[in-house]
Amino acid sequence: MSESRSPDTPQDAAKPSLGRRLLGVLLGWAARGSSMRPRTRRAAYLLLATAILSVIWGLTIAFIAVAPVTYTTSWTMILPGTGSGLSVNFESIGQASTSANSSYSSSSLDPKVNYRAIAESPAVLERAASTVDMHPDDYGKPKIKLTDQTALIAFQTSAPSAKAALARANAHIDAFNEVIEQLRNDEQARREAVIRRSLESYDRTLKETQRKLLEFQSTSGLVSMEQFKELTLSVEALKDTLETRDGELSALNARLATLSSRLGLDAGQAGGVIALQRDARYQALLTQAAEQAASLDEARGKWGERNPEVINLAAGLDSLERSLASRMRQLLPRQTSRNQNALRAASGHANQDTLVGELITLDTQRRGVISELATGRANLAARQQRLDNSVAKAAQLQDLLREQQVATAVYTTALAKIDIGQIDPFASYPMLQILDPPPLPEKADSLGIKLAIVGALAASVFSIIGLILLWIRKPYLLRLQQSV
Repeated sequence: MSESRSPDTPQDAAKPSLGRRLLGVLLGWAARGSSMRPRTRRAAYLLLATAILSVIWGLTIAFIAVAPVTYTTSWTMILPGTGSGLSVNFESIGQASTSANSSYSSSSLDPKVNYRAIAESPAVLERAASTVDMHPDDYGKPKIKLTDQTALIAFQTSAPSAKAALARANAHIDAFNEVIEQLRNDEQARREAVIRRSLESYDRTLKETQRKLLEFQSTSGLVSMEQFKELTLSVEALKDTLETRDGELSALNARLATLSSRLGLDAGQAGGVIALQRDARYQALLTQAAEQAASLDEARGKWGERNPEVINLAAGLDSLERSLASRMRQLLPRQTSRNQNALRAASGHANQDTLVGELITLDTQRRGVISELATGRANLAARQQRLDNSVAKAAQLQDLLREQQVATAVYTTALAKIDIGQIDPFASYPMLQILDPPPLPEKADSLGIKLAIVGALAASVFSIIGLILLWIRKPYLLRLQQSV
């Protein structure tokens, strides 16, 4: 057997590889090209360029010729970004309030994105398609663009005619608003249903608290806390009045003591003095007795005690004294003989009438104050007893009133929220307004034609550049072949 040669001999290493030889052949063919003469080669390149450009522009013209005519209209809607709030106060009951935060207060939720999803939803598209008598699949979706950092939503829709485009736009706007309104109404209805179910429980609680309160008021006799407060205030006022009357009584007693000491009479005797001074018969006898006593004193000074004239005058004076004593007993039957002498002495001083009258007036006032104090102390004891008995009842009444007030506040607030919630229906679905209504397109949309022409121009330019590169390829390819 002959020995096999190793593939790694120096002779094999000096030969180029198969791949490099094939690449050299291809580059040589590309560099030398065909054996056509330059004029023939130029004509071939012109013919090829004409064919390529004819195909490009032929297809472009065919596309422009058969492309459907479309009219596009656009409109813009805006979402107000401020929240609103409402509060209603019920006197002595409570407060009902509702508020809606700004639609953009949350960084994780954007109402524009929600509205775009609703605008593209089947519910809106089917309503809009039904309005223009189209099948939903043929109606298509409008183009929607959200502008960052604004509350604007831009819509765009197309149709074969200007009127059809405007009709589609209006149909989509109406369908969009109807779906939004339906969602708002559904939300309010659900909230109202929940509140009304709660109202039934609140109503039962309120009626039960009212029943307990009325039952307690009818059995305890304590109707309201104002009644208990009035009783407390009346007790305190009566105590103040009694203290004032005690002070007045002390002052009257002091004045009576001073005046009685000055006159030598008490209040009862002062009344007797007034009675004697006002009796004409007694005063006449008193005057006669005084005159008789004066005559007797004068006679005694002239003739002595045993003179008959003196004896007659003394007998007459004794008779007058007996008459005075008899008249006094008739007028003042309860006075003692000692008091009678004092009354007789006082009744003879006309200059003391004012002081005696003042003494009687003070005594009358003192008796009135004493009577008022007795009546007031009796009333105070009765009211204090009522107050002591009402303390526990007042505490129980306060608890019942508080329960009734809380139940009333809860029921009234829940009832008011039903109406208040209807005042602002834009809490979850903000108000949507048309900023720029859709206009009637004046001319067809030429964007497709423009894009086709731009594409044809670009294809033509690149084709010509490619042919130019093929034309000038030989020098560069020869250098590349030599390097290989």
